[in-house]
Amino acid sequence: SLLSGRAREWGTAVWDAQLPICSGLAAFTEEMKRVFDRSVAGHEAACEIMLLRQEHRTLTDYAIQFRTLAASSQWYERALYDAFWHGLSDNLKDKLA
Repeated sequence: SLLSGRAREWGTAVWDAQLPICSGLAAFTEEMKRVFDRSVAGHEAACEIMLLRQEHRTLTDYAIQFRTLAASSQWYERALYDAFWHGLSDNLKDKLA
């Protein structure tokens, strides 16, 4: 199996129970998205961007989470740039200034 962690546990349980979603890839994939996809879009993504802060995480981790939210926020690049800068840790902003 290419699944791991909780997804593997879920997939194994579904397969062992021979639920109807096991009859085809499309049904299985759709159910997997329903169970595991916690992505946000539009207004909700924009709200999360406004609250997002780097804090003690790495710049890479902050940037990945930011870009994930930005992709579905429907914001313009300039607004995203400003929000990204705002969320950076003060320590990093001091080093970049």
